[in-house]
Amino acid sequence: MKKISILIIGALTIIVGLFYANIDKKTYIYDRNNEENNVAIGTVEEEISQEFSVKEDTINALAIKGQYIGDVTNKELELQLVDEDNNVLLEKTIKESELANNKFTEVPFDVIKDTANKKLTLVLRSIDFDKNNGISFVKNSASTPEMKLNINDEDTDGTLVFKTITHRFDVETFVIFVLFILYIFVFIRVLYRLFK
Repeated sequence: MKKISILIIGALTIIVGLFYANIDKKTYIYDRNNEENNVAIGTVEEEISQEFSVKEDTINALAIKGQYIGDVTNKELELQLVDEDNNVLLEKTIKESELANNKFTEVPFDVIKDTANKKLTLVLRSIDFDKNNGISFVKNSASTPEMKLNINDEDTDGTLVFKTITHRFDVETFVIFVLFILYIFVFIRVLYRLFK
């Protein structure tokens, strides 16, 4: 009877762990250890483009950080993801008021596949520019030579503050969850034997 209950608990732990380990894995494009050097760029006059390398095999969303300048109620922004051959993988129009002020906002889209180890470019364009009203994106002063930041047709030092999001099974999360449940199980068994 004990063996059957242990097998049931083990099977339930693995099943729950499989569901629990399906996570949104965030990959930071900028240097998170250097956040004190994040600065606002100002409203997008023409476009901002940021080259970056993708580590994951798919991308499900981007999380972008921006700050409001003036009234953003009727402002729109065009977002594109372009590959090295200038193929547009994603094109989306976003109301600037949907982006959170001074926080990351997740922009979901249909899965883009086969992105591992590829260089992509994020392009942000203001549809109706007004320097007093719009969204100001944030850049980090830390630069990486292979990741060019271009603002209004000028190469600029720094990296745009954003992250890619991939919904996938994460082995590390699964192993930690199973080990945590195993630890609790062993701890309860030891306590039970001590006080029996």
